[in-house]
Amino acid sequence: MSYTLEHAALLARQLEKLATARTHHAAPQFANLEFWLAEVEHVIATIREYPQRFRRLRDAQQAWVRAHGTRTTEHCLHCGGPCDLGPQPPAPPTRISSDEMEAAQRDLQRAAYRLLLRGYRIKMVDEPALMAACARIGMTLERDDLRGDALSATPRFRRPQNGDERGHPHRRGSSHGGQRPGSQSCSRCSMKLRIHRLAVVEIGHEVDYYESRQPGLGADLEDELEAVFATILQFLPESCTTVEPRGYGKRPHVLKRIVVPTGGTGPSMML
Repeated sequence: MSYTLEHAALLARQLEKLATARTHHAAPQFANLEFWLAEVEHVIATIREYPQRFRRLRDAQQAWVRAHGTRTTEHCLHCGGPCDLGPQPPAPPTRISSDEMEAAQRDLQRAAYRLLLRGYRIKMVDEPALMAACARIGMTLERDDLRGDALSATPRFRRPQNGDERGHPHRRGSSHGGQRPGSQSCSRCSMKLRIHRLAVVEIGHEVDYYESRQPGLGADLEDELEAVFATILQFLPESCTTVEPRGYGKRPHVLKRIVVPTGGTGPSMML
């Protein structure tokens, strides 16, 4: 692998690592955001300037070979011995394909974009700074991504109706566990809420939050959950309380719980 591709892959891996790190590890990195942006800009420039560098390298080698009459003996691909054709001018350098270079640049830009969105979600980067940083790395900020890099579903708030199943997501016959929620409008306002990789399941008067076990979830689940949790609380009456789940050690998939008092009038939450 060439230096250019190795450099791009190394930086992309590092940015992905920062983008998925725990919040107390990720947040301090934004004190050095200018450094990381400069690194991305430098590597992108290195990729884009590769054709010119390659042509200079190829022409310089050809000029040297002509000026010095350089000859080399290649080895036979079949027997491994010296080629019977004798010493020949050395082969020109091999150029890396444009597809490989473009793929390396896209991977790097996506990793940097994810890191910037992570910074926005944990309030280390505001929207104007986010847009400016995206422009520097050649990315267009998608408005939907401001709601979360991996947020893509909408909870529906409604009162339970007769006949509603209140299934546990890990019980056989559950009607709610394991399904990916679709896009739905909140019945109490026109705002579109977006949740991804989380499931909300009503059990009696308690509402539990379950991780839906999607692959590649990453450590940013905590950030997504806190944002979703704060939004949902806007739609609950003041009499509702939040508690840590009981038996946490036995049910580690329960992340948060909202308790609606008996006879409470707050809306239930179903997906």
